[in-house]
Amino acid sequence: MGLAADGYCHGNHHWICRDDCAGSACGALSLTLPLPTLADHNPGAVPAGTEAHMALLVATILLAVIGLALSIRTFARWCGKASSQLNIGARLALRDAAEHHRRFVPAACAVLITMCIASYTLVITGSMVADQRNSTMTMTYGPSGMAIGADVHVSNEFDRAVVSDAIRRLGKETPIRAHYPVYTEDVKRWSKLNDTTEVDSDKLNAEHGYMYAAALLPAGHTCDNPTIQEQPDTSTWVGQDAASALYPNVPIRCVPINRSHQPTYSNILPSFRGVNLIMDGNAMRLSGFPNADEAAQVLDAGGVVVGDAGTIDAGGMVRVAISPNPAIANESQATHIEKRKAIYVRGAYPLVMSPATAQALGIKQLQYLGEYLDFAGGNSPITVKKASAYAIENLPLASTSTDGNRLPWGDNMALVPIGLLALLALMATLVSLLLARTQAQRDMATMVAVGAPPRFLRRYGLTQAAVILLAGAPVGVVSGVALGWLHVAWNRRIGVDGHWLETVPIWGLQAALAFGVVATGLLVAWLVTKPPRNLTRRSLD
Repeated sequence: MGLAADGYCHGNHHWICRDDCAGSACGALSLTLPLPTLADHNPGAVPAGTEAHMALLVATILLAVIGLALSIRTFARWCGKASSQLNIGARLALRDAAEHHRRFVPAACAVLITMCIASYTLVITGSMVADQRNSTMTMTYGPSGMAIGADVHVSNEFDRAVVSDAIRRLGKETPIRAHYPVYTEDVKRWSKLNDTTEVDSDKLNAEHGYMYAAALLPAGHTCDNPTIQEQPDTSTWVGQDAASALYPNVPIRCVPINRSHQPTYSNILPSFRGVNLIMDGNAMRLSGFPNADEAAQVLDAGGVVVGDAGTIDAGGMVRVAISPNPAIANESQATHIEKRKAIYVRGAYPLVMSPATAQALGIKQLQYLGEYLDFAGGNSPITVKKASAYAIENLPLASTSTDGNRLPWGDNMALVPIGLLALLALMATLVSLLLARTQAQRDMATMVAVGAPPRFLRRYGLTQAAVILLAGAPVGVVSGVALGWLHVAWNRRIGVDGHWLETVPIWGLQAALAFGVVATGLLVAWLVTKPPRNLTRRSLD
């Protein structure tokens, strides 16, 4: 292998092939090497024993970046060969890329690598946001749901008075068509009757009508653990896997407890002290969940809504355990179990039922949480944001529950690094064009001398920019998506921090990124490639 007269390494494609093979091998090994026991590790940290997997992942990414850079040099060489088959403008632009590869290759590499990193970041961001939402139970879902309640729970009567006044004042600013109440079980935890006497909380709860409900996994599919008293070391405990909790009809697996599905609460009203929600179908329809109408029909028919798909058996039923103990972990703690028709709503609380169903199950003591709001003009995102802002500013005794826009990339600040990378790609293109303009000054003078019009020179500059942008942007986006997919698959297998069950490339932003950089780059090229005024045009003899 050596250098040809044009300065290119004619064996360059062999290095690209070897780099691609090495990268593919590292990527495959990172996803297939046997894993150590991952029963106990700190969330967010790479589990012990997976250092080799991490090294292979890093090597795959580095080799991919090196391969992309080498491919640009090969592309520049191809430009010199392909130029003979095109029209004069494209031929000159491609020949410029081949002859001035020391300028073209760095610029095209900058576009390609920055676009690759931006696209890769979008995949990681979208997948991470999806994973966080998959691990969250929420009271209002999406931009159209809004609930209002007392900021501090005093009593049901006091809280109702606070909410009624808040709705009256809010309605003057944003007319409210209707509102429907939402409750939870009134949690009572007895500790001592006096300074010395311990109490049996479950017994007192039962005597005073404090009962609680929980949706259990189907019989024979439970992941039960001993009590803390029986086994204080919880590192060997097991729990339900996330896939069966999030996707209907997926077999239930018991996994180490720190890798199990343990969702947290989000968008709750501050006065919430319970575990489940109690509401009728009218309130459910205002919650914003995608299948809220269907869920409302189930509630009104005496069924229940569950936030864990694994609790529903093959017949569409769920086992509801009732107990005076608010922390019902398994059926051994249940006073009795009743089967109810159920529907799964992703993101919903563990169990949602109507007041009538709660009464039938033996739950007598309810805590009033607040009201779901139905605005006269419809619950548009703008209306909900306006109402929520007014409540925060003017209703100090009340609080609201809203869910924002639930953008697939989370907060808009997540797009800042993407924008900076796109700007860097444009700057690389601009610098290359300005250098090309300086180097091509004599060529342009010759073109004008033989009669080339100014618009031809501008088209020539645009074609130069197009070669740089099209050599980097599309391949960069595709490569970034591929590397992002690999990293998400690696996270899913290793379990670094979360479950990573979904790969979310955010295709709309990927397309906007590629199109935006190419279109903006061409616009900038149009502005900076105006022919110099000091060129003298001459006619042919």
